Amino acid sequence: MSRFSPGESKRPPAPPAVPRKRVLFVCLGNICRSPMGEALARKYGSDVIVADSAGLTPAVVTTHLTRLVLRERNVDLGDHLPKSLDEVDLNRCDLIVNMSGVKLPSTIRIPVEEWPVKDPYGALEPAYRTACDDIETRVMRLILRARTGKL
Repeated sequence: MSRFSPGESKRPPAPPAVPRKRVLFVCLGNICRSPMGEALARKYGSDVIVADSAGLTPAVVTTHLTRLVLRERNVDLGDHLPKSLDEVDLNRCDLIVNMSGVKLPSTIRIPVEEWPVKDPYGALEPAYRTACDDIETRVMRLILRARTGKL
């Protein structure tokens, strides 16, 4: 005999939706680490995070190895082009994830998390994979925090 009356759902009610947080991933050139963070957050956490990325001294194009290690994880970087931190409206961000290793300007008034991820630029493929592994782990923890309302 069922505990539920006819027409009653057997599933518990869905938890209330968590508002999406705008997260900006920052590194030096916006060609390795910050695009990885942006792409991984979009792939796995788009329900709770609106991700973007920028660089302190942006380069011209994203590195081939960045795209390669992301493709190995079935993550598409799309038409990403490096951009400067100055090109982003920081007033629309809830959090900056700084992977640059450089202190951000004191004029920034939103929360900043420092992620000490080693820059793979100029290294071989294994360094890119190591950086991506590190960033992916950190992004998944960030997504979990966002989903539980702790971001």
